[in-house]
Amino acid sequence: MPQFHFHLRARGTIHRDLDGVDLPDATTAERHAHAVAEELMRHSDGGTRTWSMCVEDENGARVCDVFFADVDARMDPYPAEMRMLAAETCRRHSALIDAMCDVRATLNETRILLARARRRPHLLSIRGT
Repeated sequence: MPQFHFHLRARGTIHRDLDGVDLPDATTAERHAHAVAEELMRHSDGGTRTWSMCVEDENGARVCDVFFADVDARMDPYPAEMRMLAAETCRRHSALIDAMCDVRATLNETRILLARARRRPHLLSIRGT
């Protein structure tokens, strides 16, 4: 059975799911991600509305993104335009987190290369990528 990883984008970083979950297919994985997002939204305040989840298969290929603003039932009473703005904000926030994590990874790789070029040891501290 294929394994899927559910990485949470929140608070400026990506919280990686290293364990993963065995599920029969990508459709089931997407449904599982929606259920997890709905559960997290039910037990939190509106501040989690900008969170999202990236689902990857066991090879690291992106299966889908689930945006919490899309599953937030508390948005239902609001006008469509407001719901659309919340969804767009969530998508942009997710893209920003992805970009920030890519920059952090590039900086770490640069530090490692410079340390090797100078033949000096380099300690690497990883805090959310």
